[in-house]
Amino acid sequence: MGKPHSLVLITVDCLRADHVGFNGYSYPTTPFLDQLAKESVVVPNAIVAGTPTYYSFPAIMASRYPLALGRDIVGLAPGESTIASVLNECGYATAAFIAGNPYLSRRFGYDAGFETFQDFLEAEPNSEDGLLDGGKSLEESRLNRELAEFSQKFGPLGSLYDELYFQFASMWEAAAGNLSNNCADSLRQM
Repeated sequence: MGKPHSLVLITVDCLRADHVGFNGYSYPTTPFLDQLAKESVVVPNAIVAGTPTYYSFPAIMASRYPLALGRDIVGLAPGESTIASVLNECGYATAAFIAGNPYLSRRFGYDAGFETFQDFLEAEPNSEDGLLDGGKSLEESRLNRELAEFSQKFGPLGSLYDELYFQFASMWEAAAGNLSNNCADSLRQM
């Protein structure tokens, strides 16, 4: 019996397939992915099950249509079978590292089946000064978690909190994306 294969699923929100090196793009925008693609199976014509992201991921993770559980359900249902839970039951070690997208977090069930799950929404302290990555204090993070838990007990208030938190996270990610775009522009000019 041969060595067991590893399965690594990489998804990139809003990635243009015509802007990656392994698909022929001439600028070095994706050197790591290009190297990985040389020894991987690449699906060149993937089609999303829905937009935005929170409609795409139920199909990727649970192999179901995004609205199969109703239009008010965002994410995965408790106990729903996922690619991670099936792989875990088959003896694979499972881990997920999500780049701070609130809709792909524990709150929406995406940790199901993963032995290690990091959504980077609750960063670890990076020094002895009590600050989280990005300069947010431990106290601010604790207060935010308590506010999230409290708001979820009051129906519409929970939805309002979720929307406000999503807007905040989107602005934060957009600011980080602008920095990434500036770096990519610099690479193209080299």
